[in-house]
Amino acid sequence: MKKHKGGSNILGRAFALVLTLILTISVFPPLHSEAASDSAKESFKQEVIKMLSTADKTTHDVSKYNLSASDIGNIFRLIKNSDESKWRVAAYYSNLYLDYTVSDGKVSSVNLVNVDADVLSRYSRLYENVQKIKAGIEPKMDNLDKIIYLHDSIVELATYKYVAYQSYGACGILGDKTGVCAGYTKALNLLLDDQAILSVYMSSDAIDHGWNAIYLDGKWYHMDSTWDDTRSSKAGETSHRFLLRNDNEFVTKDSNSHVSWKPYNYSGSIVSDSGRFTDWYVHDVVGKMAFENGYWYYVDTNTNSIMENTSEGGHARVVLDGTGKSQITLIDATSNGITYKEGSTQKTIGYVAEKPADEVVTQLVVKDAVKAGIEATIYLNRETDASYKQVGTATLKDGTTSKNISTVTGNIVKLPDLSKYVSEKEYVKWTAITKSGSGRLFLKGTICKAAENNSTDKTDRTSALTEESVSATFYVKRAGESSYTSIGTGYLSKAETGTNSEKIAANIAIAPNTSSILKEGEKIVWTKVSKSSSGKYSVKGEIK
Repeated sequence: MKKHKGGSNILGRAFALVLTLILTISVFPPLHSEAASDSAKESFKQEVIKMLSTADKTTHDVSKYNLSASDIGNIFRLIKNSDESKWRVAAYYSNLYLDYTVSDGKVSSVNLVNVDADVLSRYSRLYENVQKIKAGIEPKMDNLDKIIYLHDSIVELATYKYVAYQSYGACGILGDKTGVCAGYTKALNLLLDDQAILSVYMSSDAIDHGWNAIYLDGKWYHMDSTWDDTRSSKAGETSHRFLLRNDNEFVTKDSNSHVSWKPYNYSGSIVSDSGRFTDWYVHDVVGKMAFENGYWYYVDTNTNSIMENTSEGGHARVVLDGTGKSQITLIDATSNGITYKEGSTQKTIGYVAEKPADEVVTQLVVKDAVKAGIEATIYLNRETDASYKQVGTATLKDGTTSKNISTVTGNIVKLPDLSKYVSEKEYVKWTAITKSGSGRLFLKGTICKAAENNSTDKTDRTSALTEESVSATFYVKRAGESSYTSIGTGYLSKAETGTNSEKIAANIAIAPNTSSILKEGEKIVWTKVSKSSSGKYSVKGEIK
């Protein structure tokens, strides 16, 4: 075998080269790039905001900031959510992004992608519309009020229409007043987030549709503003059918029901199982709802009357009786009064003569109703038996029809003795007031088993209200809590104040439903009944 000359020298040189590399790396380790400073990140952020403000699509050299790709992503997300720039970003197409190039592990240049020619003009329109919407948020609004208001604001502002790519983003709805379901949903996400209310984009590939899931008071609820705009029973009027619904209610019997949904860009689980709004009066409102000084005003399309109520319900009152009048259409409610149309004629009514300042006036209404004798035939069934049985006649405050439990209960003035049908261990949950074609009223209720863990619970009891009965707002708190939470409206048999728990419990004629707030083994001890300077009664209790 012939040997190659210099073979051993080659191996020697290779070994020397490896040794040299090892020594070089050991003695002169590679230099690590320094992380970008906070001031550099802030300077880059302001440069990008300026690019957004001028629709600048050119490539910018940003090597001086020493930013990593991760820095770029974090800063751009901050810009999208920052108060100083989020509405700027909202004016762009939803596929806007910041492109960048990397050199030696650092970002060397950036440029905005998907910048359309109308974006600056659209921003002016969008900002004006957003400011008008935000101006309508009143100090007395709680989160539920704000959700109703923002839902209606978007439905009233927008028209369902595909124009171009902006129709899929908040920019189409807020800037151009047109868009599709994705635009409605993203616009509401922005407005709700602006009010610190968590809202998540929900989507269904099965029906190619999107809507909002809203987190309110520890529970998730669905809200589909698109369908409330496009599926109203009255063309051009705002529907509230799909506002704050749970999972079961969202699967309707319609041919195009909500099905097979999942959250988009949200890692948590979203399950809606609360029955808080199951019998909510708002779902039946078609048309304008206007908020003023803690109350909502709307037209009951069944009676053609302007109504007043709180967001939760249970305080329904007729402000303007529309019986025999041309079609009533609500325009607005402000500090100057309620503006409406009767037919084509615009009118305004004030609050002084029409609106009771407090529950003292409600007590007078109860007395008048007893004298007037607005009667309704009572029908009861049981939880285990769907068939109804006629059991007598009740006296109501007015002829308002409703399926809202609080509203129905609050409208009852007097009941007959129902002990023949309802035992001491049962109570009646009043579920509906309906009206026949001839105008006859029916009061419907379900006999339920009373909660054994709360002997003072008189929710929807058959105790008869009398001329001495007064309504009261009920509040509860748990041990260790400093503030009370309102749980609704009920009635006291007599207008008496005090702090004797036994006397208070005996004086409660009808209490709000407490089944959703009490855990097994808990009960409420009512500790105080007070009366405000305006004559409004309140009942406070502690959960033991």
